[in-house]
Amino acid sequence: MIVFWGGLTMITAAVHNPQGIMAIRFFLGLAESTTFAGTHYILGAWYTEKELGKRSGIFTASGLAGTMFGGFIQAGIHSSLDGARGLSGWRWLFIIDGLITLPIALYGLFLFPDTPATTQAPYLSASERALAISRMPEASPARSRLDLAFAKKIFGTWYWYGFVILWIIAGETESFSTNTLLALYMKSHPTNKYAVTQLNNYPSGVPAVGIVSTLFWATLTDFMGGKRYLVGFFIGITGIITSALILTQFDSTATVFGAYYWAGAVYACQATFFAWCNDVMRYQDGRMRSVVIASMNLGSNAVNAWWSILFYSATFAPRFTRASQGRTLLNHRPRTPPPSKITTTTTMAPILTTTPTVHVAPSPLTKEAFAPFGTAIYSPLPRDLNQPPASVSSLAPHTPAPVLANQNSALKYSPISPLQDNYPGHCPSNQPSSARMTMFSCFPRQLRGQNTKFFDVRILERHPFTTQTFTPVDLSSQPDAGGHPEPFFLVVVAPTLKGQTATAMTPSGPVTVRDPPDLKNLKAFVARGGQAVTYAAGTWHAPMVVLGSRRVDFVVVQFVNGVDDEDCQEVEFGEGVVVEVEGRAAAKL
Repeated sequence: MIVFWGGLTMITAAVHNPQGIMAIRFFLGLAESTTFAGTHYILGAWYTEKELGKRSGIFTASGLAGTMFGGFIQAGIHSSLDGARGLSGWRWLFIIDGLITLPIALYGLFLFPDTPATTQAPYLSASERALAISRMPEASPARSRLDLAFAKKIFGTWYWYGFVILWIIAGETESFSTNTLLALYMKSHPTNKYAVTQLNNYPSGVPAVGIVSTLFWATLTDFMGGKRYLVGFFIGITGIITSALILTQFDSTATVFGAYYWAGAVYACQATFFAWCNDVMRYQDGRMRSVVIASMNLGSNAVNAWWSILFYSATFAPRFTRASQGRTLLNHRPRTPPPSKITTTTTMAPILTTTPTVHVAPSPLTKEAFAPFGTAIYSPLPRDLNQPPASVSSLAPHTPAPVLANQNSALKYSPISPLQDNYPGHCPSNQPSSARMTMFSCFPRQLRGQNTKFFDVRILERHPFTTQTFTPVDLSSQPDAGGHPEPFFLVVVAPTLKGQTATAMTPSGPVTVRDPPDLKNLKAFVARGGQAVTYAAGTWHAPMVVLGSRRVDFVVVQFVNGVDDEDCQEVEFGEGVVVEVEGRAAAKL
C-alpha cells in the first residue's frame, strides 16, 4: 500500500484539473488509511499503559515533524527547482515526496514487527519474542470471525460509541491546525503581503508547538499511570482561549499569529486518546480493538469532510469567524474594523474544471496587436520633442489627427479611446449606470523560477457592459524618474468563447459559466510607463500585473451600476497557464 501511496503522490505532479486531484486523493485516502490506524493497533500490542503514551506520542510527533520540515523542504524546492525543466516547484515537490516514500515501503516489508504473537522480525531473538508476549496481558484466545455476531459484539458495547464519538469531537479541535488556517490567514491578510517562502515557513511553527505538546502530555500521562483524560481538559481550554483571541483581537497580527501557534498544542490529544483506547481494550479481542481504532479514524474523517467545508472554507479567510464560534460555542459578533484601516472583501470566483497547458511569450504593447482586445494608448511623439511643432503637417501621420490647442502650446488628439456604456437595454437588472474614476495602486508581483521567470495566470475577469481604461500616473512616461527605473506592467487578455459554456466549481456546487475565456489563445503584452490600455466591453483580462521593482498607480475609468455580476465577472482555474516574462522566450522584449 505504501508503494501505491508513493506512486499516486508522484502522479499528482502531472495533474492539470480538479477532477484529477479528486480522483488521486480518493485512492490516496485508501492507501493512507492503513498506516495511521494500523500503527496505533501495533503499538497497543507491544507496550504497557506506562509506556504506550510515549510511543504513540513519538509516532504522532514524527508525523508533525514531517509536516514542519515539509514546509522548509517545500520552500527549498520552490527556490531551487521552480521552473526547472518547465515544471512548477509544487510539481517537483510531489515527485520528490513520492520518491522518498518508496524506501519506507521497503523498511515496512522487511522490518515492521507485526504483533508479539505473530512477529517474524529478523532483529528479535526467540527469547525476546517470548519476553514481548509475557509483558502483555493474555487477550481473548480465539480470534473473532468477521460475521454478524462479531458486528453485534462491536456495536453492543460502549467501546465503539465512546471512543468514536470522543475522537470525532477531539479531532475537530485540531481543525485550526489540520486545515492550515494560518497559511490561509497569511494569504488573505488585510494589509500584509507574504512571500512564498514566508507562506511555507511561518506555518511550520504550528506543528512545532504540536510536537512539544504531544511529547509532554504523552510522557506525563504515562508517568501518572495512564490518566489520558486529563488531556481533554487541556485541549478544551486551549481551543476556547485561542478561538476567542482570534475573534476579539483580529486587528493585532502578532496576537493572531500567537493564537494559531498556541492552537497547535491541541495535537496532544491524538496520541493520548488513541493510547487511551488501546489501554482500555487491552483485554479485548485484537480484531475488536482494531475495528474500534479504525472506526475512530473513520468517524473523524467522515465528519471533517463536511465540517471543513462548513466552517473552514477559504471564502471565510482571513477571519474564519464561523470556525472560531464553533470551537468556543460563543455567540460572538466580530467587530467591524475602524474605517481608518484598510479592509478587504474576500470572495471566491468559480473555478473552471479544466485548464489547458499554455505557455505564452509576451509581446510589446502596440495598437495593432492589441486591437482585438481593446485600445492601446500612447503618445505618437518622440520623447525628445519638447517644443510645439510649427505645423501638424510636419508630424508623422496619426489617427486621430492632432490639432493645435491651448494657444498653439499643445497638440490635441481626440478621441483616442472609446468609453462605452452598454448597460442601458442590455443588463438584466436594468439598474442605471454611472461613470466612475478609481485609483489602483498596484505593487510588483512575485515571479517564480531562477534563470527563467514565469508568471502563473490563475484568474481572469471581464466587465460585460463597459469598457475599462487603465492609465498609469506619476512620472510614468519618463525612463528614469528621480532615480527610479521606468515602470512596466503585464497586460494579459483572452478571447471570449461567445455562445459557449464551461463548468466551474463553487463552494455550493457546480455552476455554468457563459461566454468563458478561450485560455488556449491567451495573449500577453508588456506595457511601458507611458502606455495605457482600454479593455473593450466583455474582454477577459487578468488583474494588472506590475513587473520590476516599482509600484505603478493607475487611474481607472469605467461605468458601473452596483450589481456585482453585471459590473465584474471572474473565473479562476488551475495551474498550467504561464507567461514567460524573462528568459529566452521574452528576450526580444
